[in-house]
Amino acid sequence: FKCDWSSDVCSSDLPQAVNSWWADYTALATSQGLTDIAFVFESRYVDIAGDAAYVVGDAQVDYRLQSGSMRDVATWTFCLVRRDGAWLLTAWAWGHRDRVATATTR
Repeated sequence: FKCDWSSDVCSSDLPQAVNSWWADYTALATSQGLTDIAFVFESRYVDIAGDAAYVVGDAQVDYRLQSGSMRDVATWTFCLVRRDGAWLLTAWAWGHRDRVATATTR
């Protein structure tokens, strides 16, 4: 599992890539003071070719910092492969579009 947080690109050939990424992400987020993290993803495009696929969509992550509630908006792209009938995440890229303070409290 390899994740370059400076360019927001991750890749893996491990079946548990998502779990590994989430553990790394939450450790990084915690070290930066982020709490109450919530992701929303809406797919906009799906392309499947045999046992390979990619998905592109709109992403939103809401979180709290000491300064208040924040929202990041991005395009999130996933690459997947099908192994033994299951789709596995092999890579993703996060294209950051906007960051705003929100009045929402959770």
